[in-house]
Amino acid sequence: MEGAQIIPSPDVRWKWDGAAWRPSPYVSGAIRSAYATAFLVVLVLVHLIAAADQLFDASMFLFALSGGQSVGDADYATINAASISLNAVALACWVCAVIAFAMWLHRAAANLPALGATQLRFTPGWAVGWWFIPVANLVVPLLVIVEIWRASDPRQAATDRSARSQLPIGLTIPIWWLCWLAVIAAGVVGMFVGTAYTDQEKLVLFSVGAALSLATAACFALTLAVVRVLDGRQQRKYALMAWPAPTPAGAVASHNPPADSAPLPVSAPQLTVGDPGFTYPSPPPPR
Repeated sequence: MEGAQIIPSPDVRWKWDGAAWRPSPYVSGAIRSAYATAFLVVLVLVHLIAAADQLFDASMFLFALSGGQSVGDADYATINAASISLNAVALACWVCAVIAFAMWLHRAAANLPALGATQLRFTPGWAVGWWFIPVANLVVPLLVIVEIWRASDPRQAATDRSARSQLPIGLTIPIWWLCWLAVIAAGVVGMFVGTAYTDQEKLVLFSVGAALSLATAACFALTLAVVRVLDGRQQRKYALMAWPAPTPAGAVASHNPPADSAPLPVSAPQLTVGDPGFTYPSPPPPR
């Protein structure tokens, strides 16, 4: 109903639109979270394998520098072929993980109103879109995750922007973001490093590459933890909000949604949830 005051029920699953109680659009993100988890696990494993391969390659050049058998052109070609294969697998998994993560993030942001969050800074579309805008994606996506994290706090029934600003975020998210910034910075620096010609230069190249692969694997593991914890917070909060709605005096409680063909001739309540003396219009919201 145009111009009607939208008032949520205490469990935030239903909203009064001036004519009827309408279900809030909460949809579990468990399936999307599972897809994101699967691809992130594969990325962790691929980068661990890449780190092991680079450490083995570095050991070959260390052995050569110590007076052992030198690494010939054929051996170096084999090393490059293995590196290219691993990079191709990592790129394919990366693309799949980005798609799965974006779909999960969109769902998580879209669920926030149903979890009692108001005055949100980011729409579901922009919660994803900011990740693809250069420079801004170094800061704004962190703000997106922080907003979702705080709005999904199962200890808070409903939050506005002011209330969320007072909620803690812990150490996981800052550490996760700082790790990614460090890996990205190292990758950018590596782009300007020249080609390695001597065995000593190749030893340094593969040693640094192994360290970067291990750091990237750690970043993906932290991303996996953020996805799983955030999805769990939203599911716990939604489950905890399912308490019975109060019944106004003289009204008969109904636990079935009102029929669309029979709108209720009831005025919207004048009080908001939490105000002293608040009562529901008749019938009370269904469970």
